[in-house]
Amino acid sequence: MNRAPANKENVIPIPARYPCQKDIGVRPGKRKAETNLGTQWMKENAALKRQNHGTKLVADSAAQQQPAQQNGVLQENQASNVRTFADITTKTANTPAQDPQIDSSSRIEQLFSSGFSLHAEEASHHFNRATSAALHEQHRAADTQPAALPSSSNPPLDWSIKTAVRFSSAQPFAIAEEALTVSASTACSAVRAFAACEEDGMQVLQERYQAASMSWQHPETSYLPTTLSALQAAKSSPDDLIAQRHAAWQQAFRGLYYALRHRQCDAFYLATPQGVHPHKQNMVLFGAPGIAGRPSLHAIVSRSTLGLRTAMQQQYHLTFTMPLAPTPKKKQQEDDPQLPDDLAVLQTRGGVTGREGDNSRESLLYFEGPLEVQGLFEYLFNERRKLCGEDCDVPLLMAPVPFPAACLKQLHLKVLGASESARGKTVQHKLEMKGSIPPWVLDRLTGVLKDAHPAKFQMVAETAPLSGSFNVQPEGCACASAVKAPLSVLHTGGTVNSHEAERWREPSGQLANLVMRDLVCCERQFVTRLTRCSGAHS
Repeated sequence: MNRAPANKENVIPIPARYPCQKDIGVRPGKRKAETNLGTQWMKENAALKRQNHGTKLVADSAAQQQPAQQNGVLQENQASNVRTFADITTKTANTPAQDPQIDSSSRIEQLFSSGFSLHAEEASHHFNRATSAALHEQHRAADTQPAALPSSSNPPLDWSIKTAVRFSSAQPFAIAEEALTVSASTACSAVRAFAACEEDGMQVLQERYQAASMSWQHPETSYLPTTLSALQAAKSSPDDLIAQRHAAWQQAFRGLYYALRHRQCDAFYLATPQGVHPHKQNMVLFGAPGIAGRPSLHAIVSRSTLGLRTAMQQQYHLTFTMPLAPTPKKKQQEDDPQLPDDLAVLQTRGGVTGREGDNSRESLLYFEGPLEVQGLFEYLFNERRKLCGEDCDVPLLMAPVPFPAACLKQLHLKVLGASESARGKTVQHKLEMKGSIPPWVLDRLTGVLKDAHPAKFQMVAETAPLSGSFNVQPEGCACASAVKAPLSVLHTGGTVNSHEAERWREPSGQLANLVMRDLVCCERQFVTRLTRCSGAHS
């Protein structure tokens, strides 16, 4: 069978719209021409995509910059054949004078003002907040800036609790180094003299140094909540052990309060134990008549909440004042309409409205008079678990006199040795004491060092935040504080001599609600600097 020769009529070419299909049946002479057709089609397709993409970008940009003229801009771009970014760059030179010009700076300004700038009210709000923060920082810096008192032979008695004290001097503290090898007879003599509150029985200066760091407290050690949980999980009658611990604390608190009422104790402290929730931490100072220039029996609670004040007023019918609270601007009923009228008047009298200022320095409570202090004692005695928590240990009691179930606590003054000063020119010898340091310990210790250390020395103290406002002088006490009690009525409720008893009765008005930060003793004269206790409350 003869085969017809191949010619143009027998060959079916592939359409140009299928350039990627294989050239099946295409003659070699036509392959190159068909490939060129496919390449040309791909180039035209890519150019068309770029044109469409450029038109979309221009339309989107015009829509963001001028939403009100969106349709007009798109029509202008279509009429002027703007399809790619290259057309946009070349259009400026070929555009007639009557076409509107594009001002990039004004468009950027419009974009910034419409998309990123704040409204006038919001910007003003941020400015006011920044200004308030700056003023608060200035006030805080002014509060922490120390104020110096005039030179005197004795430092002021600061009724706050110290957590750490450090002494430094260019000369070594010989009496502290001698205390490391003190004899047993000297130590026993110091204990007997301190228990009897008699300084005359201390014939040796080392005995005074030993007795100066002693205090009475209950319990001896405080248990953490984890320790109490372990005791409760034990098999050997843990409930009896915890109940005995609670009963011993009640006995100690009752005996100490009766000693205060019968003028056998000048002052004592009650502090919540370790492990208490930060919002429940508290500290109370009980003072006898005349202490710190306050004429009546009194007590100070470092901070309070609306719930605590409500319970004291409604359940125990207590009356108290809040001397550190600011003057109220609105009545209590506006903040809490469900609060009784009598409690609302009581709250606003002190200057705190509702829950405003809870657990702050301004929420300090001041109780004055035998009836009010007795009511506070009953509340703390019966509501201890509500005050501290169910899973916490008993509160800590500290006093300068012995009381039932009390233990003798001696704080150790550690010798740190010699070290170079900050400037590196002199060598400083340092002593350090840590723990809950009551005011009688710090005052007696500085007096002993004044007599035993003739060289110049400096002391720096850290104050417990909850006790930073115990030097408050309520209204009405200024006139009474100017009258000093005669020596015939001075009692030894923890003081070792009549001179110390007079100093305990000096008014705390010179501290102006501040605390002692540091002091310098030079030639038996003290220069004291005061400051506000920072971070007193959360």
